[in-house]
Amino acid sequence: MLSSLSDGRVIQFDLYSSCLLYIINNRNRADILVAAGATVVKDPTKVKLDMVIVDSLSLPPHVTAVPATVAKILRNVNNSNTRTTPVIDLSWATQCIIQRSRISMDHERYRPKIGSIGRDKIVQLFSIKVKSADSMVRYEVGDPVIFGKKHLNTSIGRIMGISHDRTTKKNCVEIKVLELHNESELMEGGQNASVVNIDDIDLQAPVVMLGGRHFNDVKESWKETIYIQKKPPSKNTKQLINST
Repeated sequence: MLSSLSDGRVIQFDLYSSCLLYIINNRNRADILVAAGATVVKDPTKVKLDMVIVDSLSLPPHVTAVPATVAKILRNVNNSNTRTTPVIDLSWATQCIIQRSRISMDHERYRPKIGSIGRDKIVQLFSIKVKSADSMVRYEVGDPVIFGKKHLNTSIGRIMGISHDRTTKKNCVEIKVLELHNESELMEGGQNASVVNIDDIDLQAPVVMLGGRHFNDVKESWKETIYIQKKPPSKNTKQLINST
């Protein structure tokens, strides 16, 4: 029975297409959804869930085994429903808000591996947490970041991939370097951009990229990690420049 599931909250997510989510052990993400317009279901005992939301960072290969609490909840949820309830990563709900639509759940980045993850030495990840000075910072594939060795010059790039070595327990992060213009503008470099591989400990901070109008609204409060997203020149513009 859902009434026995005390380690999470059932959320009615109506923003882009109604669905019922059961969020396990992550009050902060549940609060974000509520702030965005979702509502908490007060009596979840008779509802049929559309999905269960979990944090993939609490599952293998980030940890040795599926936590007992999570495994118990998943068993109880499926016993309460006539069909298997899909398990979806927290980042799916976040991306729905960012993209202002109910995006597909079919991409593998939103489908955490609950069972066996195989015997491959190298596993591809979509998110990791890295220890900073006073907290753990979450990074995901696609995030723009500041990176570099401490006390040395840093660069800015976008995370293109994360590889986890199950033997050494270390993560290798593939980053495409972004071009910095006028101290506050970042531009994608295209196919010719440099790609580097770094250890996850060399990730320094997330970066926020905004349009010019939004940048001016908040630049005073986020001076060091906020930039204007600059579009690269079109092919026609490049041809015009090359011909002059």
